[in-house]
Amino acid sequence: MGNHKGTILCVEDQFEVCELLALALSSLGYEVVKSYTYADALEKSLTLFFNLYIINSGLPDGSGIELCKEIRVRDSLTPIIFTSGSNDIYEFSGAKAAGVNFILSKPFKLEKLEEVIKQLLG
Repeated sequence: MGNHKGTILCVEDQFEVCELLALALSSLGYEVVKSYTYADALEKSLTLFFNLYIINSGLPDGSGIELCKEIRVRDSLTPIIFTSGSNDIYEFSGAKAAGVNFILSKPFKLEKLEEVIKQLLG
């Protein structure tokens, strides 16, 4: 795979959304590791290397913001894109305080996600 652009951990509790994101990002040359829960994502973040994280706000077993904080304890550099179906200003400020690099409100266009990823990965 000569055109491999990096590895992304996609943390999304909605199976269909996660599958769609993984398919779209894979077609752009990224390797995508999928996770549907806080616990699974945390374990993967501890054991695998990622170039970028995409983390949804609501997870069945924890908060996306708390997951961002956990990741930031060990990794202050890897970009994090935070996604949310809410437009709650307090959630967004909490995400920024947790070290998130970019917030995308759902629904978002895949072109916008691609643009943000390119911007964050250089």
